[in-house]
Amino acid sequence: MASISQERLLSRSNLWIALMAAVTLGGFTAIVVGFVIGHHATFNTSTGVPWGILISTYLFFVLPASGLCLLSSLGHIFGIDRFKPIGHRAILIAITLMLSGFLVIASDLESPWRMAMYLFVTPNPTSPMWWMGCLYAVYLILLILEFIFLCRAEAIRRLQASPGSTKLLYRILAIWSNPDMEYFLQHSKKVAKISGTAAVFFAIAALSMLGAVFGFTSSRTIWHGPFLPVYFILSASVAGSSILTLFLVLKHRSKGQEPAPEIAGVTQTLSKLILLLIGIYLVFTVWNILAAQYGLIPESYNSVKVLVNGPLAVSFWAGEIIIGLIIPIAILAYTRGKRTWGLIVAPLLIFVGTFFARYNLVIAGQLSPIVGQDELWHYFPHIIEILTVVAAVGMWLLLYSLGSRLLPLEDNAPVSGQEEGANPPLVPTETATDAPEIG
Repeated sequence: MASISQERLLSRSNLWIALMAAVTLGGFTAIVVGFVIGHHATFNTSTGVPWGILISTYLFFVLPASGLCLLSSLGHIFGIDRFKPIGHRAILIAITLMLSGFLVIASDLESPWRMAMYLFVTPNPTSPMWWMGCLYAVYLILLILEFIFLCRAEAIRRLQASPGSTKLLYRILAIWSNPDMEYFLQHSKKVAKISGTAAVFFAIAALSMLGAVFGFTSSRTIWHGPFLPVYFILSASVAGSSILTLFLVLKHRSKGQEPAPEIAGVTQTLSKLILLLIGIYLVFTVWNILAAQYGLIPESYNSVKVLVNGPLAVSFWAGEIIIGLIIPIAILAYTRGKRTWGLIVAPLLIFVGTFFARYNLVIAGQLSPIVGQDELWHYFPHIIEILTVVAAVGMWLLLYSLGSRLLPLEDNAPVSGQEEGANPPLVPTETATDAPEIG
């Protein structure tokens, strides 16, 4: 595959960034309109369905962010060499996902500043939701700290290899590292490892607590119990692995390059991991449905009927099961991680299916009435809610694109003997995947 010229790459990148900026701006306009007019007029939530698409979208963003944190730790924390080149990019995706998730949850609240103010001023340690907010806030801070020091270490390493580099950003990141750059290189790696280890702990704790927010709701039997915390950890791993694989492959595909052998090896390993995880995920989903059907507990059984043959049947069978699980399993089993198209299509379908899965989980648990009503509640997102989701997705891709373009990520490191920014040579390998930098 012929490598694409730098001018053409820059033009594509600028066009993509401009498009995502326009999408984000349009979505933010809708968010402002929602605040000005009021959520009572611009949200289709109700007494029966107080949590709408914004809550499911929040899950859609924060779950893979935690999964990516776990994946990034495999390299620079647990010392698995194969995963070391992708740690920076995994954390960048995780941070941008978290920021977009916070945008969504803030947009769902009519007074988000009160949450920020009272979270620590009037704590409520008996509330799982309070713990979730605190854990995710600390987790994001640790994730950013880890990323800064990883980028600092990479900037120092590049300046050591090419002291004449005029990259201003590298010199800013490496500030105060002279004259003993090697000492500060090791110091930055050490700080990144410490903060990354703490981030892993908080990622798992936050995931578990997020599951508890749903699982402790005894009035919604489809959520209630110890199943959801474990389910969220598994789901986070599936979604995080899929997004990372997709972005790694697209990064090289957009440049018309073959990836380095180590990146090709990572994507093949991730594809096998994804296949294993979504197989387990499918088993979890089947048994969750069967348990409700077999037990015939009215509240749980009615919620499952909403999914199986009710208002969410198309979303469940077509979106979550077929698109998100069955087809990706078939593709990954057939290609075994050795075909570029499979490494793009399967993770992309899982990504889409994950959105349906989050929506189904949140909404199905609420449509079945608890007391005082025989008919199901109804919910379909308002256009303002939909545009808020669009704004969050646009912001995520915009921030990731800018970070991927400007920051020193390890898998973007220039090849020895080349100037920074030059196209690395093609790597002939049968197992290498070609793969966009979104941006």
